[in-house]
Amino acid sequence: METKRIPLAESMLFLTVVTFMGGFLDTYIYTVRNGFFPNGHTTNMAKVGIALAQGNWNSLFQTLMFPIAFVLGVIVSEIVRTVVKDRDWRSIGLLLEFLLLCGVAFVPDWVPDQTINCFGCFITAYQLCLFRKCEFGVHNTTICTGNLRSVGQFFFSALQDKSASSWMRFLKYGSFIVTFVLGSAASSLLCGVMGRFASLVGAVIVAGLYVSMILDEKKMAASATA
Repeated sequence: METKRIPLAESMLFLTVVTFMGGFLDTYIYTVRNGFFPNGHTTNMAKVGIALAQGNWNSLFQTLMFPIAFVLGVIVSEIVRTVVKDRDWRSIGLLLEFLLLCGVAFVPDWVPDQTINCFGCFITAYQLCLFRKCEFGVHNTTICTGNLRSVGQFFFSALQDKSASSWMRFLKYGSFIVTFVLGSAASSLLCGVMGRFASLVGAVIVAGLYVSMILDEKKMAASATA
């Protein structure tokens, strides 16, 4: 019986690198632009509610910018998914992410932090939508809350089943959490040396992911015609 081939973009190794980039991007924005986490939208929405209750309209509109930028990132990813028909749309998404990461490195320091923070919200949402599936089901490459829940569920399942496959699933999924942290650590170190130009290292990583997807598509096309 032929084993079903897992698409490269849903494979363990590929998603490990993408998750590394999730931690990298989050910490890059935090380090370079005034301690802001572009993934903290639960906190942002709570701040919107607090500002609303206090009648602090300036704070409300400033905070609301970030969730709006996040939603725009989702919308753009959906536009790319809808428009691209002749290939895996996620590879085009990686190309656009590469260009965005290159561009943000050269944004002058006088540009307000809020502008770059909105960019961070946009790009993390964009990446989140590009890669949602893995061999275990759903995976978040830029947000850890759901992943931590999944790790807890997989651990409980492994305790119940006591099977090697269950423990392997728990360990593999748990490695995504570790990878996110490693991406964050790498970003923090690079930002300390390179400042805002650390995003260029992230751009190189994304370029590598893009090339690997293109090569995999060509390999699959060659296999189909063989």
